[in-house]
Amino acid sequence: MSSTVRVLLVDDQQLVREGILRLLELNPMMDVVGEADNGVTALTLLSDLDPDVLLLDIRMPGMSGLDMLVEMNKRNILTPTILLTTFSDGDYVTQAKELNAKAFLLKDVSSECLMDVIVRVSEGDEYFPDIQKPKGDGLIDLTVRETEILQLISKGMCNKEIANSVHLSEGTIKNKVSKILSKLRVRDRTQAVLKYHGK
Repeated sequence: MSSTVRVLLVDDQQLVREGILRLLELNPMMDVVGEADNGVTALTLLSDLDPDVLLLDIRMPGMSGLDMLVEMNKRNILTPTILLTTFSDGDYVTQAKELNAKAFLLKDVSSECLMDVIVRVSEGDEYFPDIQKPKGDGLIDLTVRETEILQLISKGMCNKEIANSVHLSEGTIKNKVSKILSKLRVRDRTQAVLKYHGK
């Protein structure tokens, strides 16, 4: 493989595309060979550019990222794909795996995590959040990221350990934990864990 990872970036939001593009351009290991704001254009670019990794938004008008993966499978296009989303939906992880995506990331990940996953995927690895479906009632409102954090809380991790695990700052984790407690209508982490396990 070449010394740089050739990336095709697909997102319908120009501001998001530009932000990710700037981040990747700061890393000499990354080479953004093309970008698109919809799945139809991206399919054409995939054939023309043959990138090492496809960085693909899930929700786009016309052809969504998941629709694009379906079409890629039909055409036997095997480009390793990382799905990106702002919208948290636990079913997305399952669908991503079923459609042969290699990784799943929320757009609030750190730049270090994004770079790391791109390199790992280009080398044949996979990355999916270790998220289990909550057992307790009232947890449906939790986002994918919040569910992941709650699961780590249930393993006894402190905020600092969770921050290191999911590549976010300790302050961000503290805020997310507060939001989780609020959504679950519980007073503390112990009650949140009990609710997670359906007790």
